[in-house]
Amino acid sequence: MNDFLNFTLESWSPDPDFLAVSATYLGVLLLMGVVGSAIGHQRQRAGAGFVLGVLLGPIGWLLILFLPAAGRKCPACLGVVPHQARRCQHCGEELSVVASNPFRRRVI
Repeated sequence: MNDFLNFTLESWSPDPDFLAVSATYLGVLLLMGVVGSAIGHQRQRAGAGFVLGVLLGPIGWLLILFLPAAGRKCPACLGVVPHQARRCQHCGEELSVVASNPFRRRVI
């Protein structure tokens, strides 16, 4: 019982196999997140792609692939453009400015 009370972090040394497995596992998680981020970047959702890739792996990649792209559609070419865009990046069409929601709460 006395040995249990005298336990310190200095007396604990991690197993080298444990460190190798942990580093490999974290590397695989990071790789899945990077792949998800790359897929999400095409859909303008890189952050969501990274998170879904890390949490769900290939299932997260499919989810981010089938989520609708972030933005609004151009009325002329139906391409997806960012919400605040004034001109379509695909066809050059002038876009009307979307008014912000007056009922939306703003945090200062």
